[in-house]
Amino acid sequence: LAAGRRGTRRRRGGRGRRLAGAVYGGCKVRPFDDSMTGKRVVHGADRAGARARARHALDRFQVAGIATTIGIHRRLLDHPDFLENRVHTRWVDDVAMPQLKEEQMTEAEVA
Repeated sequence: LAAGRRGTRRRRGGRGRRLAGAVYGGCKVRPFDDSMTGKRVVHGADRAGARARARHALDRFQVAGIATTIGIHRRLLDHPDFLENRVHTRWVDDVAMPQLKEEQMTEAEVA
Protein backbone atom coordinates (compact mmCIF):
# COMPACT_ATOMS: atom_id res chain seq x y z
CA LEU A 1 0.00 0.00 0.00
CA ALA A 2 1.33 3.40 -0.89
CA ALA A 3 0.72 6.09 1.67
CA GLY A 4 -0.84 9.36 0.66
CA ARG A 5 -3.98 11.41 0.71
CA ARG A 6 -6.69 9.88 -1.35
CA GLY A 7 -8.06 12.35 -3.83
CA THR A 8 -11.46 12.27 -5.36
CA ARG A 9 -13.06 9.09 -6.55
CA ARG A 10 -15.85 8.72 -9.03
CA ARG A 11 -18.23 6.14 -7.60
CA ARG A 12 -19.91 4.23 -10.31
CA GLY A 13 -22.48 1.71 -9.27
CA GLY A 14 -25.21 0.38 -11.43
CA ARG A 15 -26.79 -2.84 -12.48
CA GLY A 16 -24.65 -5.82 -11.60
CA ARG A 17 -21.94 -3.95 -9.75
CA ARG A 18 -21.36 -2.23 -6.43
CA LEU A 19 -18.50 -0.64 -4.56
CA ALA A 20 -17.80 -1.23 -0.87
CA GLY A 21 -15.17 0.74 0.99
CA ALA A 22 -14.34 2.92 3.94
CA VAL A 23 -12.21 5.62 2.35
CA TYR A 24 -13.51 8.94 1.08
CA GLY A 25 -12.11 11.88 -0.84
CA GLY A 26 -9.41 13.66 1.13
CA CYS A 27 -8.92 10.98 3.79
CA LYS A 28 -5.35 10.12 4.78
CA VAL A 29 -4.18 6.59 3.97
CA ARG A 30 -1.20 5.60 6.12
CA PRO A 31 1.30 2.92 5.03
CA PHE A 32 0.26 0.58 7.85
CA ASP A 33 -3.48 0.83 7.10
CA ASP A 34 -5.32 -2.07 5.52
CA SER A 35 -4.28 -2.33 1.89
CA MET A 36 -7.87 -2.91 0.79
CA THR A 37 -9.34 0.57 0.72
CA GLY A 38 -12.30 -0.64 -1.31
CA LYS A 39 -13.63 -3.55 -3.30
CA ARG A 40 -15.63 -3.76 -6.47
CA VAL A 41 -18.23 -6.53 -6.60
CA VAL A 42 -19.81 -7.53 -9.90
CA HIS A 43 -22.13 -10.25 -11.10
CA GLY A 44 -23.64 -11.29 -14.39
CA ALA A 45 -25.90 -13.88 -15.94
CA ASP A 46 -22.84 -16.04 -16.63
CA ARG A 47 -19.05 -15.96 -16.26
CA ALA A 48 -18.52 -14.00 -19.48
CA GLY A 49 -21.09 -11.40 -18.45
CA ALA A 50 -19.57 -10.99 -15.00
CA ARG A 51 -16.08 -10.67 -16.50
CA ALA A 52 -17.28 -8.05 -18.99
CA ARG A 53 -18.85 -6.03 -16.17
CA ALA A 54 -15.70 -6.34 -14.09
CA ARG A 55 -13.51 -5.19 -17.00
CA HIS A 56 -15.83 -2.26 -17.72
CA ALA A 57 -15.90 -1.25 -14.04
CA LEU A 58 -12.09 -1.36 -13.82
CA ASP A 59 -11.72 0.66 -17.02
CA ARG A 60 -13.98 3.39 -15.62
CA PHE A 61 -12.71 3.32 -12.03
CA GLN A 62 -10.79 6.43 -11.04
CA VAL A 63 -8.78 6.92 -7.85
CA ALA A 64 -6.35 9.78 -7.33
CA GLY A 65 -3.66 10.29 -4.72
CA ILE A 66 -2.79 6.68 -3.83
CA ALA A 67 -1.47 3.67 -5.72
CA THR A 68 -4.00 0.96 -6.61
CA THR A 69 -3.99 -2.55 -8.03
CA ILE A 70 -6.47 -1.72 -10.80
CA GLY A 71 -3.87 -2.40 -13.51
CA ILE A 72 -3.04 -5.81 -12.07
CA HIS A 73 -6.71 -6.74 -11.93
CA ARG A 74 -7.15 -5.74 -15.59
CA ARG A 75 -4.26 -8.04 -16.51
CA LEU A 76 -5.68 -10.90 -14.43
CA LEU A 77 -9.09 -10.62 -16.11
CA ASP A 78 -7.41 -10.77 -19.54
CA HIS A 79 -5.07 -13.66 -18.69
CA PRO A 80 -5.67 -16.75 -20.90
CA ASP A 81 -6.00 -19.03 -17.85
CA PHE A 82 -8.70 -16.79 -16.40
CA LEU A 83 -10.52 -16.59 -19.73
CA GLU A 84 -10.55 -20.40 -19.98
CA ASN A 85 -11.45 -20.86 -16.28
CA ARG A 86 -8.19 -22.66 -15.53
CA VAL A 87 -7.74 -20.97 -12.17
CA HIS A 88 -7.62 -22.21 -8.59
CA THR A 89 -7.15 -20.74 -5.14
CA ARG A 90 -3.34 -20.47 -5.55
CA TRP A 91 -3.41 -19.39 -9.21
CA VAL A 92 -2.64 -15.70 -8.62
CA ASP A 93 0.37 -16.43 -6.39
CA ASP A 94 1.69 -19.51 -8.19
CA VAL A 95 0.98 -18.73 -11.85
CA ALA A 96 -0.24 -15.25 -12.72
CA MET A 97 2.00 -13.01 -10.60
CA PRO A 98 5.26 -14.77 -11.58
CA GLN A 99 4.26 -14.40 -15.25
CA LEU A 100 3.35 -10.74 -14.80
CA LYS A 101 6.66 -10.09 -13.04
CA GLU A 102 8.53 -11.72 -15.91
CA GLU A 103 6.74 -9.39 -18.31
CA GLN A 104 8.01 -6.49 -16.16
CA MET A 105 4.79 -4.61 -15.64
CA THR A 106 5.16 -0.87 -15.99
CA GLU A 107 4.50 1.50 -13.10
CA ALA A 108 1.38 2.76 -14.92
CA GLU A 109 -0.09 -0.74 -14.92
CA VAL A 110 0.47 -1.16 -11.20
CA ALA A 111 -1.10 2.22 -10.37
